[in-house]
Amino acid sequence: MTLTHPVPRYTLEKLQESYDLSIPQAVNIMEKFGSEKDRIDRFMRRCDRHRGRKAGGTKSRT
Repeated sequence: MTLTHPVPRYTLEKLQESYDLSIPQAVNIMEKFGSEKDRIDRFMRRCDRHRGRKAGGTKSRT
């Protein structure tokens, strides 16, 4: 008999604290990924990289 380790999961509060999210944002992410910590962390790393590229652009908005 093989036992598997339980999948680490986020609670709504922990997800909000970790990534500074609003309640609706955290709920949407938890619904999308089933609160699986590893999948959410990968997704959020991609979002942070994408957001960083946008914010660091050379065009000005004036």
